[in-house]
Amino acid sequence: MSAFQVTETHIRTLVTAMMAAERRGFRLPSVPAAILDRHPQAFAPLIRKQGLPLPVCGYEDQIGAAMTLANVLACEARYPGDPAEASAEEADALTYRHAMLEADPVSLLKAFQCWAYQCAEDFEPARVWASEVEDAMRGYLITRLPGYEAAPWGIRDPIGGAPTPGTAGAPVSLMSLCKAK
Repeated sequence: MSAFQVTETHIRTLVTAMMAAERRGFRLPSVPAAILDRHPQAFAPLIRKQGLPLPVCGYEDQIGAAMTLANVLACEARYPGDPAEASAEEADALTYRHAMLEADPVSLLKAFQCWAYQCAEDFEPARVWASEVEDAMRGYLITRLPGYEAAPWGIRDPIGGAPTPGTAGAPVSLMSLCKAK
């Protein structure tokens, strides 16, 4: 597996989406101590919130820095190199400053998946946290897809019996799904 560092624009877009999710009541997982403790002064506000749902609004710079640092640490674990260069990349991650950038829900689903994948290297805390954030945001973003609110909550049988094959609620064979294109 290979890894790369996502761009600051990528992180800004993710943090903006996380802020929107938080405003709508979604709770996000806390940044792991193994990431925060590497730079306790930079992350002091988040360290005080450790163990609580992740506060995004008001902490955008720290969240973006933590997301960038998780990505950097995963890349360093995958491609160990010059310690001075690694230290410089970590310090650069801490300079993150948030700016609002929005994207559509489908692009955000893919962007969270990309970031989580880039964090899925040999640094376990980054991998686990990125996966948890991706899962939480997937749940939120699905609710933002066009047509989601208008879709029925349940699918009922038609009056008088079982559903007609090929309609909502009718059994579907795996083979028919494989043939459909």
